[in-house]
Amino acid sequence: FFFVTQTMAGRLLQITKRVGKYVVAPTVCLGVGGYVWQQRQLSLFSEDTFDDEKPKLVVLGTGWGAMSLLSEVDTEKYNVAIVSPRNYFIFTPFLPCTTVGTIDLKHCVESVRRVLFRFRKKAKYYEAAASDIDFESNHVECQDVNKADSDPTKKFRLGYEHLVIAIGADNNTFNTKGVYEYAHFLKSLEDAKNIKRKILKNFEQASLPSTSEEEKRKLLHFVIVGGGPTGVEFAAELHDFVNDDLSKYFNKECKKYMKISLVEGMDHVLNAFDKEIAKYTEAKFRRNGVELYTKTFVTGLGDGTIDFLDARTREKTTHGTGCVVWATGITTKPVVKKFMSKLGDHQKNARALTVDGYLNAIGCNNVYAIGDCCTIQNNKLEGLVDNLFANEEFSKKGLSIEDFQRFVAEHKKVYPQLDFLGDTVERVFQKGDTNNDKRLSKAEFAELVKKADSKITSLPPTAQVAAQQGSYVAQRLNHRNDPSYKLRPFTYNHRGSFAYVGDNESVYDSDLIKLKGGAAFWGRNTAYMSKLFSWESKKDIVWDLFWSKWFGRDIAQV
Repeated sequence: FFFVTQTMAGRLLQITKRVGKYVVAPTVCLGVGGYVWQQRQLSLFSEDTFDDEKPKLVVLGTGWGAMSLLSEVDTEKYNVAIVSPRNYFIFTPFLPCTTVGTIDLKHCVESVRRVLFRFRKKAKYYEAAASDIDFESNHVECQDVNKADSDPTKKFRLGYEHLVIAIGADNNTFNTKGVYEYAHFLKSLEDAKNIKRKILKNFEQASLPSTSEEEKRKLLHFVIVGGGPTGVEFAAELHDFVNDDLSKYFNKECKKYMKISLVEGMDHVLNAFDKEIAKYTEAKFRRNGVELYTKTFVTGLGDGTIDFLDARTREKTTHGTGCVVWATGITTKPVVKKFMSKLGDHQKNARALTVDGYLNAIGCNNVYAIGDCCTIQNNKLEGLVDNLFANEEFSKKGLSIEDFQRFVAEHKKVYPQLDFLGDTVERVFQKGDTNNDKRLSKAEFAELVKKADSKITSLPPTAQVAAQQGSYVAQRLNHRNDPSYKLRPFTYNHRGSFAYVGDNESVYDSDLIKLKGGAAFWGRNTAYMSKLFSWESKKDIVWDLFWSKWFGRDIAQV
């Protein structure tokens, strides 16, 4: 046996030597060639290759809207500068998963510089925060985030020909006492880290022999304020974390005292979803022991306490709690508020920067806003009816098809809902002409514009909306000097919404289909994976989901 083995080893060594000279050299050449190519690509897309004759495009933010814009804008036409205190993009749909370790935090982020390189985009990135916008001189004042705001030497100004504001929004506390001091938000990596740390710390403290029953009940009572997708998904992830992992490693008493409460001011959780889906989610939560407080408002937080107000009975109650996660409402960031105040009467919505149907900030030129920081102005056509029919001819005879076409052409820039008619103006006219006299009376015209007005609604503050708006502005910028490009107002295409509800089940709501259960769960994961920027991130997240399912989540308090 030894002789045979030695002979085989010798032959294998000879074969390796013969083949090696044909394999090693090409492998080395490919490796060196690949390195040289990569370095050349890096130099091609470095910050030093800008052409000073190009117009300057400044993008504020690195969220969904900004990254969608940057992935599509033609950087051969612009000198692009990105300003954000965060040098990475967060894949926010998976953020609730990171609070309990279902997915590793670092796998939900993408470096901005790497994304730009991957999309072959020439752009400068500045790790700074925009502190002021001067729309009269076309400058943005920026502050180094690593230095104190009061340090004037660490401020700089960037000029622009085009500015895109995509900085998102802050959490809205609705002036509720104690939120900043005693609640956790869920909008950033730091928030997710702090929440996970708090969960594990509370369980460890509740496990101590010196902890009383009353303290255990308080420590292990987790309250989520907000019944939207973020609040629902965090409640579901927390339930899974406790049942699948923490119950294995902590004593049974901890699970006995564990309680999750979800507080929502509306009648149902997932209020923007179909009612049947909302009811399904509520029924599942109740089966899983999640206590629901609907039509209930939080009036204050203290050290280990939270106050509820039942909107039905007006009854006030105080509950002990070890952790509060605030996942409801958004408000404008200070720099946007400051910018809005400069625009004066042009900005009448105190909650967000108002843009027109083409996403131009109202009150200035060459400034666009996308995502959570803005809201589209809904100019109503109904106010034009009386003025139009004050014309004696129209009042007596009504509008002909030519008059109606002229009206649409003249007003569609200010009233984008008219552009939704597209090439169907004649068909719309025929439908509106209920008595078939080839004329639109005042009543018929009023009914038509009422239907057109109903097509414009306030858009939800979601990643999907921001991404579509970013893509829209990118195409506007790319075709800015193209006379053949037909500019249309922004139209949102709703592709459905997912929400995880626990136990490997999700819900999906769209205009075409409603899904609940395991099919929606796998559809959710597949849809989200398709939106990740790199195969590396896709691979990492698939591995995380597999590992947490079969081997459990990490419970180290780091």
